[in-house]
Amino acid sequence: MRWPALLSYVGDNELVFIANQSEWMSDSDLQSPHFDEGDRIIDTDGCLYQPEKSEKGIELVKLEEKYTLEDLVGLVQAHMFEQAGATCVSKVGASSIDQLMTIMEALSEYDKP
Repeated sequence: MRWPALLSYVGDNELVFIANQSEWMSDSDLQSPHFDEGDRIIDTDGCLYQPEKSEKGIELVKLEEKYTLEDLVGLVQAHMFEQAGATCVSKVGASSIDQLMTIMEALSEYDKP
């Protein structure tokens, strides 16, 4: 697992930026057992993880699937459109997943109260 990561809820365009493992472990919303089977954590390598409830809390089970940069750009565009209704989100691009995570980090900072 390579941080940062994005939480993607099944059937929802919202993405949640998670900066590091410490944030993942300390955020009570992220550790509550409310995840659906289709929810995914996507790390900076594009690897997918399924959050599952266990005796230790929420564990991340690595899946064989992997997202490409293009897959993630599509998710970020859908997230941005959902959040702002921005019509220029089709112009969002990045040359790496790391760069895309930097964009999501900036957006998450902007959304904080």
